[in-house]
Amino acid sequence: MIKRNRYIVYACLMLATGALLMLGACAGHRGSQAVPASPADSAVLTAGEWQLTSLAGTHVSADAGVTLVFDEDGRLYGYSGCNNYFGTWQLKDGALTFGPMGSTKRACEEKAMRTEYEYFRTMTGVTRALRGHDGSLVLAPAADAPVQESLVFIRK
Repeated sequence: MIKRNRYIVYACLMLATGALLMLGACAGHRGSQAVPASPADSAVLTAGEWQLTSLAGTHVSADAGVTLVFDEDGRLYGYSGCNNYFGTWQLKDGALTFGPMGSTKRACEEKAMRTEYEYFRTMTGVTRALRGHDGSLVLAPAADAPVQESLVFIRK
């Protein structure tokens, strides 16, 4: 009986060790987004249409079609993967803020609606615009927040 219990304990320890190793590997992958190099200025933001590639640490395929455009007059618009949206923005002293936002009210497939929900949820925490080493645009929360709460775009 004691020998059998020892095998059960050993098996449980092996499973727990394996689970921890897998979680560590996943966490390392999530942090592998473009490393922001410098604050982005208004000229970077308004340089054209941006396509979302990473949402809160998760890859977003081009097929999702999530886009963002910053106009020079302080308006923004885009497509959230389900609905068109619009609002206002301001970049002052390195701080990016969004004004009231609105969107169309279409119902879409569950995956598209989940992407839209996470996109808007993540956008509410954005306070900084950064230019990645690879030319990407990173909309990030406060400096002390996890990088996984960022939105990463490439120029479309």
